[in-house]
Amino acid sequence: MNIEVKPIFPTYIAHGHISDHEIVTRELAHVMSGVPEENLNKRFDLWDYCTEEHQTLAKFKNVLCAIVGNINDQVEVNSRSRFEVSRSWCVQVNGHYDPPHHHSQSKWVSVYYASAPEGCGDLLLLDPRGGVYAEQIEENGLTNRAFKRITPKTGDLIIFPGYLIHMVEPSNCAEPRVVMASLFREIYA
Repeated sequence: MNIEVKPIFPTYIAHGHISDHEIVTRELAHVMSGVPEENLNKRFDLWDYCTEEHQTLAKFKNVLCAIVGNINDQVEVNSRSRFEVSRSWCVQVNGHYDPPHHHSQSKWVSVYYASAPEGCGDLLLLDPRGGVYAEQIEENGLTNRAFKRITPKTGDLIIFPGYLIHMVEPSNCAEPRVVMASLFREIYA
């Protein structure tokens, strides 16, 4: 897995591709087959549906925590932090979008694209220096604030700070977009 950490605005983000993403995606699909249908187009806590047989996802969760720790060590001086997933959910949607929001209670956020068909909706990361609060951003999210557009591909992993306001454009494809989003909190020893 090659994860590149680079600054956009004054903020570091990481963007990489998981080479063996098919294995994770297959197990994720298995877990989702046990999720009640009424939850599939909503956010639900992924770990509520995982069992002992889902070892690949458990390992993936540990790998994500290690990656987030390594990224944190790269961007913070004298940091040797450890992280745990405080929440993960899957979003399987057609025509869905996420308005501008942030996760200020989490230090880092990861987004893994298990399925990202063409037209599934770009991820927009808004410049934190803009002085505009999320509530003041217009419906399309595109005020005079700069943003970084990321067009996801299946197998992509994107990691960014929880304070960063972000949004997802509407999905305009027949196939569902399947995303595993995770929130990370720092473990203090």
